[in-house]
Amino acid sequence: MIDVIRDNIQKEFVRQFNEQGIDYYTNRAEDAPLPYVKLWELNTWSEEFKTHEEMYVRFTFWVWDEAYNTKGNLDLLKTINTIASSIEVEGLCKIEREKETFKDAQKPDTKCTVAVYTFKIIRG
Repeated sequence: MIDVIRDNIQKEFVRQFNEQGIDYYTNRAEDAPLPYVKLWELNTWSEEFKTHEEMYVRFTFWVWDEAYNTKGNLDLLKTINTIASSIEVEGLCKIEREKETFKDAQKPDTKCTVAVYTFKIIRG
């Protein structure tokens, strides 16, 4: 069940990225034009309770750019947030932006912003 929900959320991200013309890669691209988005690191888990099951899907996005505060970088982060906030999946009850951090890209003149979203699904 959780795999189906995760896949549906992932498909929605890809669909909206494609509609908006956002370049994305599934691994770190060597010579891609900046900024670009790396999809994703996924984590899923569930917790069973007496009356219901809570399932969680965590998506991590890596936004690569020459600095943390460029217009392109900020626009991509805003778009990712808008997409995450607009996703509707049956049983989805909460979308939480866990964190947004800046990391050294270990590559000269390139910076990385990491945005993490957790989707909580309740199944009764």
